[in-house]
Amino acid sequence: MPRLLTVLLAFLLLGVGLPLSTTAAAEEAISSTASAEAVAEKPEMPPPAAEASAEEVDKGTGAAPAEEPAPAEEAEAAEEPEAPGAVDEYHRKISSGVLATSRWLDSFFADPRVENEAGESRVRVRFSLFAEEGSAIEYDVRANVRLDLPVLKNRLQLLFAGDPEDDDDFRAITGGEGVPPQLADTDENASVSLRYFLQRTVYRHMSLRGGVRFRNGLPVLFLEPRYRQSVPFDHWLFRFTQRVIGLTDGTVRARTTFDLERELRRKLFLRLTADGTWDKDEHGYFYTLGPSIFQPLSPRRVLVYSWGNSFVTHPSHRLESVVLSVRYRQRIWRDWLYYEVAPQLSFPREENFDITPGIFLRLEMLFGHYPKLPPEPEDKKSARK
Repeated sequence: MPRLLTVLLAFLLLGVGLPLSTTAAAEEAISSTASAEAVAEKPEMPPPAAEASAEEVDKGTGAAPAEEPAPAEEAEAAEEPEAPGAVDEYHRKISSGVLATSRWLDSFFADPRVENEAGESRVRVRFSLFAEEGSAIEYDVRANVRLDLPVLKNRLQLLFAGDPEDDDDFRAITGGEGVPPQLADTDENASVSLRYFLQRTVYRHMSLRGGVRFRNGLPVLFLEPRYRQSVPFDHWLFRFTQRVIGLTDGTVRARTTFDLERELRRKLFLRLTADGTWDKDEHGYFYTLGPSIFQPLSPRRVLVYSWGNSFVTHPSHRLESVVLSVRYRQRIWRDWLYYEVAPQLSFPREENFDITPGIFLRLEMLFGHYPKLPPEPEDKKSARK
């Protein structure tokens, strides 16, 4: 207790900015008190005879009565692990909460962040349409088949999808992250591949995908390693994702994504994203920066508010476009049917950053494994009627 009071006094003196002479005196008092207490508390070593007798007791009876610690020592020993344990438990709950919310939102929007790591067999069919002022209406129909093979301890998948050069097969339309929606030209494009999961945990994912891409009837082999690392700290979750794809026609492309996420008040979820793409056949680097705020309205309905800024570094480092969008996605009629609408305002450089309104529509169906919601309570059904 005297040592604790002395330490507190020294910190108070340092905090109010007393002269160095007073501080030095306090430090000298601390060191002298610590030395005195160390001498007083230093335990005496037992004599050799006592040690020998203890060993003889162990040999003869198999156990020697241990000396019970003093009550004060027991209290200190009990208090020491409690503080770190409580802090670790609090940190774990926050981290798992942020991670669970992030994965639920990505799963709800079928985001590649979780789609490329899921292990269940599933068929996904999407009908998409995008209209923008001054441009023709674009539409797209896509199907993606993912079969989990029960060999190698569920580490292997068979995939039938579109062109692997597209943004993870289903990311050609990305209005949810503030990126201008662009429907890729998928005519006669398809791929057949195998994905092997090297490691698949909550915080780390490594996989290797290889197969054949068919473009205009011509086959090309491709290989795609993917790595993802999630790091929770305080109330935030940091996520790094790296994807590289190489094709036998000479194409090499790398995509890097950094996400910083956290839960906000009033059931809001914030995501800050930096997403960049490098292509061997292109000059410069292409990247997008911007925030997204998710607002779950119910287990069936979610809103996303996004602001995306697209940049290029060649021939000069400049801003190419700004996109503001609101994305609404809802399960309708059945758990396997989704509807999506995303109005947006874009400001492209090629239009001198004039406002260009647009809208994106999508209908999506799932077959096989999909998340099923519990039945709606009867009181809510009656209230809705």
